[in-house]
Amino acid sequence: MLELTEVSVYYAAKGEKKHVAGPVTLQVANRETCAIIGPSGCGKTSLLRIMAGVQNSFTGSVKLDGEDLKPDLHKIAYIPQNSGFLRWKTIRNNCLLPVKIKKLPLDSEVNSRLKEITQRLEIEDIMDRYPSQVSGGQLQRAAVARSLMIKPDLLLMDEPFSALDALTREYAQNMLRCVLKDFKATAVLVTHSIEEAVFLADRVIVLSASPGKIIADITTLSSAYEDRSAVRFTKLTAIVRQLIKDEWEGFGEEESNSVC
Repeated sequence: MLELTEVSVYYAAKGEKKHVAGPVTLQVANRETCAIIGPSGCGKTSLLRIMAGVQNSFTGSVKLDGEDLKPDLHKIAYIPQNSGFLRWKTIRNNCLLPVKIKKLPLDSEVNSRLKEITQRLEIEDIMDRYPSQVSGGQLQRAAVARSLMIKPDLLLMDEPFSALDALTREYAQNMLRCVLKDFKATAVLVTHSIEEAVFLADRVIVLSASPGKIIADITTLSSAYEDRSAVRFTKLTAIVRQLIKDEWEGFGEEESNSVC
């Protein structure tokens, strides 16, 4: 469904072209959840922004359903790290923004979908409050609700639960996993949390240190375990952790040698 081919990311820094990530070639199947993880600065968020169509400083191609990605035509939902809520609008009106932006009718079907999603995420009682009047966990669940309102072709999430405490984060992860399955969403998640990546995703893509390249593509079969105490979950997190540790230590050695 989503196809990145030889995508490389560059930035201009002090008059020089800095290679941030790539080349990356990646396919994400319909209704699949894919997590991208790797050392800090390896270009994870940049790749996600390219998939969202909000960053154009790259080479290579990005296709959605076999066509060049076009944010104005495709239904792409993007949850940034700060959730992106307008503080002067209620949670309800924030959730309805994507519908208005896409110029879709605010009819009974939309209202029914909003009710179904918010009930599923257990936030129906906060819909008439403002962002400053709800907890961080509620706000992040509302961000998920907003993203699902347009029945997106692709759901993109950048560290959606990074600001939450451990218990709230686990609760939100459990809920998101069920919602992604129930609403049959195709999703790409960027995270620094190994446990979050393995728990939520069908596949975990591990990137090298900058410039980020794919060093592992691990099928997690997350539906095979229901909680974090499962043997398979523990083994998979250990594998991903060792891959990142080896990559980061190798990067550190190269940096040290170059300095010497």
